[in-house]
Amino acid sequence: MKLTITKCPKCADVVTGMVDLVPGNANLDTPKRGETDYAGETDVDWDSQCNALDFAVRIVGTVENLNDFALVQCYQGHIWITGVKRPAEHSIRSATEIITLKPIQA
Repeated sequence: MKLTITKCPKCADVVTGMVDLVPGNANLDTPKRGETDYAGETDVDWDSQCNALDFAVRIVGTVENLNDFALVQCYQGHIWITGVKRPAEHSIRSATEIITLKPIQA
């Protein structure tokens, strides 16, 4: 894959990675006296990991071809949008596949 903007527009540091979302189900304790609390564990669906921009734009529906864009960041934590040229075999998945989470197996 080739990125259009490989240096941070804010500090000129090099890109260090993609900003991805990894969906998870934060488990809850059984409600007691009408109150629910976190159980302290999260079941992560690694197969649904995708770039944060891909996920957000697919829900909003404002960009037709998300294979052309990604959110990236530098060592300083600055985040920016860059153009991306991905080989066809690495194109992102369909919107339905990304936003449809699989049920967690007990």
